[in-house]
Order: sequence, then C-alpha cells, then structure tokens
Amino acid sequence: MIGRRKCFVLLVSISLIMALIIPAGAAQAPNGFEYDQKISIIHTNDQHGIVDGEQYVKGLADKRKAAGEYVLTVNAGDVTQGEPINVLTGGEGVVRIMNSVCYDVFVPGNVEFIPDEERFLKLQPLIAFPVIAANYFDNDGNRVFDPYIIKEFGGIKIGIFGLAALSESPYYEIGKDCVAELKSKGCDVIIALVHLGVGAAYNPSGTGLAENVAGIDVVVDGHSHTVLEKGISVRDTLVAQAGEKLNYIGITELYIKSEKIIDKRASLIDRATYTSTIKPDASVAAIIAEELAAVNKVTSSVIGKTSHLLDGERKSVRTSETNLGDMIVDSMRRKTNADLAILQGSMIRASIAAGDITTGSVLGVLPMGVIVTMIEAPGRFILDILEDAVKSYPEQSPAFLQVSGLIYSFNPNGKPGKRVIEVIMDNGNPLNPEARYKVVMPDKLVEDMQKLDYGETVIGEYGDYSSIFIDYIKSNCAIPKDAAGRIKIRQGDNQERSQ
Repeated sequence: MIGRRKCFVLLVSISLIMALIIPAGAAQAPNGFEYDQKISIIHTNDQHGIVDGEQYVKGLADKRKAAGEYVLTVNAGDVTQGEPINVLTGGEGVVRIMNSVCYDVFVPGNVEFIPDEERFLKLQPLIAFPVIAANYFDNDGNRVFDPYIIKEFGGIKIGIFGLAALSESPYYEIGKDCVAELKSKGCDVIIALVHLGVGAAYNPSGTGLAENVAGIDVVVDGHSHTVLEKGISVRDTLVAQAGEKLNYIGITELYIKSEKIIDKRASLIDRATYTSTIKPDASVAAIIAEELAAVNKVTSSVIGKTSHLLDGERKSVRTSETNLGDMIVDSMRRKTNADLAILQGSMIRASIAAGDITTGSVLGVLPMGVIVTMIEAPGRFILDILEDAVKSYPEQSPAFLQVSGLIYSFNPNGKPGKRVIEVIMDNGNPLNPEARYKVVMPDKLVEDMQKLDYGETVIGEYGDYSSIFIDYIKSNCAIPKDAAGRIKIRQGDNQERSQ
C-alpha cells in the first residue's frame, strides 16, 4: 500500500506532467470546443447625437483588454447628425467624444452626408480613427475613403471593409471585391462594417450582404436601428446590430483555434445593465460633461408650451401621420405660402414631451440642417412620391411622408405602385396629375427628384427647417392634441386610382 505522502507526491507529479501537455491558455468556447484566442468586437451604431454612454463603451473595452482579450471597438454610422450637440457644433463635439473613446474604425451613415457631403468631409481631418467606405466615390471615380483596414492580433489578421448607405451603389459586387482583396492579403477573419439595415424596408441590407457575398465572418450593421439580441445567422455569416442611441452596446465574440474561427456569438448589453456593471472611463465622462454644458447654455430658452405629447417617435412618423409631423409641415407651408408641404418621417428625430418647449427640444426633433426648398412640379410627381411613401407599409419606412395641403387615402393591400386611392387638395378638388403645384420640401428630396426629371422648377430656398419651426411655435400657433386626419387607410378597399 502506498503511503499518503507518497500518494500525494505522485498526484502532484501527474498534475505537473499534465500541465506540460495541456496548454495553459486552453479554454472552451460556448459550443464546447477549445480555443486559444478570443477577439471581442464592441460595436455601436445610430447614436444620432446621443453621447451619454460613450464613457461606458470605453470602460467596457478597457475592462476586456485588461482581462487579456483582443478588442476591436467599431461604429456603424449615423453619429454626426441629431441632437443639439451636432446642430450647434457641426458634429465636432461628437467627434471629440468619439476620439476620446478610441474607436478603431468607423463607417459613415446616411445622415453623415445631410444636408450635403461637404459637411462631413470638413469633419474628417478632426477624426482620429480610420473612416472606411469602399463604395463612396467622388465625381472623378476616385474613392474618398479607404475601402478597408487590416488589424493584427496575436498573429491573426483581421480585414474590416466598409459600405456606406448610398442611394445608388453596387453594394454586393463591391463587397465581393473587398473580400477577395482581403483574402489575397492573408486575412484570417473578415468583418463587414456597414450602414445598410435589416428588414423588408431595406434593400440592399446587411442580411442581403451576408446572403450574396461569401467569405464574410461578421457583418456589423446599422441604419435600421434594429435590436438584434443574439444577431442573425445567414449562411456562415453572423449579422449584428445594437439598436440605437446607445440604448445598447453590442459585443460580438470570435473564438479562434489555429487561426480559424470555431465559434462566434453576438449579444447586447442594455443601458440599465452597462451603467450598473461597467466602470465608466473618467476622461471620456469629463469631455461629455464639458460638451453638453456648453450646449445647454444655448438650448435652455423656452419658446412655447404644450399640454400633451407631440409625437415624433420613429415607429410613429415612419408609419403614420402624427400631431408633431402635422405641425412641422404646416410651419413649412405657412413660411412659403406653398400649395402643399411634404417631409419624410426620417427627418423627424424625436418627440416633444408635455410642458415647456425649448430651443433644445426643437433641435432634437429637427437636427439635420435640412434647407426648406419650394418647387413647382406636376401633380404626377405628388402621386409618385405618395406611392413611394406607402410602398413598405406597415413596415417602418424612412420615405413615409407627413403632409400639409392635401388629404390622401391608400390601400395597404393594393399592389405596390397602385396603393394610393385618392388625393384631395385643401380646396376640395382632386389632385390633377397634369396641373402644376407649388410644393415645399427638403432640399435633398429636391435633388433626388431632379434625377428623375419631372420638369420641375425651383422657386427658392427658405432656410433651415428647425428655424422655421421655432418661429412657428413663437407665433403662438395652434398645438394639436391629435393628428389632423390627412392620411387615411382604407383597409381591404379594392378600389384603385386610375393610372
């Protein structure tokens, strides 16, 4: 019989031998396989000027790095428009905060180029991290931004390419070219950082990219503000997105063995959890406080009062008429004396709560620097743009219109392109497709319209829509409790407007 001391010595010897055989760093991925490296992608998107939370993004990244993980911090766009901080600083305040967070890479969203691309291009020299967009070209066909970056962690080469949201772009073909080029450069992992969106209203989309372009390991997406708690698996690609406005921080974890991904998982941390479990970065928090204090000095002035909510919620203004939407288009029409006014729901970014209406609350609703422009155009343009507005209903659509000067009915069960049943002008007459009307709308919509050539005439520009709305509120305008009933849904109505 072996004595206790000899038995103990034998067990210790066996343990030492096993320690030499099994690598100290061996660990198990969630799927049970061993991995030897882990890469965490911390991702945000669609902040739209919300900056309180960025201190936790930096805190989370630092915490994971301290635990020995490799960390990438990335942003999928729509950050330099929205909220008074962007209106008053031209985006510079948000850029300063993001620089302090030490993002590794950023892809521009669509709002980065509102009201025009020059605004964001002026910001670019201030941005301390790479901006990538493989599908953004100047008028001479040259890329404005780098198409991708390559990072290396522990011998693992990671290629990250970007696709910005542009109205006309061969997204999938450019994606295939980027994947091929990154693979030719020896990348072991390929990430697509894109601002495309998911869902029926988005085509092309982040999931469409995964479906049509082989070789992408992860798509980090934005644009649709979708909360993907565990991501979406499409073929061999994981699509991740983290909602909006820093309500969530996204984490996508890659588990690697012998330079191959053996498991990948997406998750989200909601605001209540990350503010209670993550230590915020003090330097980032100080910069946020400084920027917001400067903004608050300007935005705290009271310009009016409302006894009820003015609804500008995303889900409302992109699917229905709202009382706030009515007020904004009414202000545009009164300013210009136009026959009618139209504004995409995507141009309205927030609600106004019951109580005092401040300059800051209006800038939060209308932060995008849109220039109100009046044109003269035929009625067939109005019919076409109304059809485009309801083609995705009941899905939320950025193109859904708030209107003033007309009432229209549509059948959501009708064929796309034939859903609008009736359009009645304020004078009680039906809209005449051949007659010409004075229409006031955002300048960007005028640019898009001119590409289609409706024979329109530009009459003039009338200033920023937020300034027009502020003047309207100061004039003691009526503040409606409910929407006026300008958009009517005739569910199941088989009648179709004659084409």
